Amino acid sequence: MSGRMSASRGSKSRLIGMGVRLLQDTFLYLGVIAIGMMVTLSACARNGDGTMAKKVTAIEVYGDPAVAQLADAAAKGNKRVIQALVRQGVDVNARGDQNTSLLEWAFLHRSIDGMLALLEAGADPAMADDDGETIMHFAAWAEDPKAMEALLAAAVSPDLRNPKNGQTPLFTAIMADREPQFRALIAAGADVNAEDLEGERPIHQAAMINNLERVLVLLEAGADPRAVTGRGTTIQTYMNRMQDSARSQRGRERKARVEAWLVEQGVELERETRDKP
Repeated sequence: MSGRMSASRGSKSRLIGMGVRLLQDTFLYLGVIAIGMMVTLSACARNGDGTMAKKVTAIEVYGDPAVAQLADAAAKGNKRVIQALVRQGVDVNARGDQNTSLLEWAFLHRSIDGMLALLEAGADPAMADDDGETIMHFAAWAEDPKAMEALLAAAVSPDLRNPKNGQTPLFTAIMADREPQFRALIAAGADVNAEDLEGERPIHQAAMINNLERVLVLLEAGADPRAVTGRGTTIQTYMNRMQDSARSQRGRERKARVEAWLVEQGVELERETRDKP
């Protein structure tokens, strides 16, 4: 097994992603981070740091003995056995409980070597589980960035989509507050203007959670400062929903830097946004 790739999961669940939706009330809005995509594996219990709290066997998850043998080899990072089993016809893209891929199984067992061997043997990194999450979304959520770094080095696309919400791993890294993955994805050429199924972009999510430092990074990486969501909001809509008096000194400085960047690029400031319903 390689690397510590914990992903903060509760007992009997694997928290692998976050969706962000804005709910409005009569006072303007209530920003709610909807933590979804709770994937439960049969007989699977995990500690908060991502380690197995209860021994779960591959046969319980995958059913087929041959696939379970491949899953065990992936968990151990045994490239030789993986190659031999695939040559014998075992499906490297087999799915288990909740459509769990073998790549995800290797990830959950902290086996970077296993993931890379599966990819080399033909595993499809775009395979999504029941919640639409791919191995890249898992890696974007993990506390340890090693899995993401390894996947990107193996030329896995940084823009794999969750087919259920349209979000790329960059959305996940922002909402999970994973700075190393956030930076690695941008460095790998991730699409900073990718839209989810509701017209939200990574920069909208960063602005909505008031992470203006990442807003500026995204702007400098080519994010559209005028992009409008399906709800008709811009990054300034989100920025101006917090009164400057409610911000810390650092928060005010970060907002000023973003606004200075916008002015320099000829983007009109939307001072009136705060008062819109």
